[in-house]
Amino acid sequence: MEAANHRVEQRDRCLWVSVWRRPDLDTATGAALALALVSTVIGQISGPVGGASLRAVVLDLRQAPPVNGPSTQQSIGRLLAACEQAGVTPALLHRAEALPAMQLGRLVREYASRLGHATDDPAVAETLTLRVAPVTPGIRRK
Repeated sequence: MEAANHRVEQRDRCLWVSVWRRPDLDTATGAALALALVSTVIGQISGPVGGASLRAVVLDLRQAPPVNGPSTQQSIGRLLAACEQAGVTPALLHRAEALPAMQLGRLVREYASRLGHATDDPAVAETLTLRVAPVTPGIRRK
């Protein structure tokens, strides 16, 4: 599925979500698109693909704006929390810059401290999609 500034692809038992910058969109439109994207992905997590069969969700933000506003941060937090609750590993793939690393790392710690990851390394994100075993909600991985 592709929209104005993002694409959602299913790769085996992973959802790979790519977001890119659209300089022609204002902040409110970008936040609305983020909310719609997160709602779509949460629906897929809890739908027939989701649950025990879905291993990971990768949110690739390397081409997205480097800083997220409060509404977008809240949307990302909702996505992380939904993944954590469903036992699906969320990974935020960000630019190799300090500000996105700090901002997204904080969101992972706040909303998905058990299963979440924030990384600037595509190989790490790819490994998460291949090797992470499904987790039963409420049970910690060893």
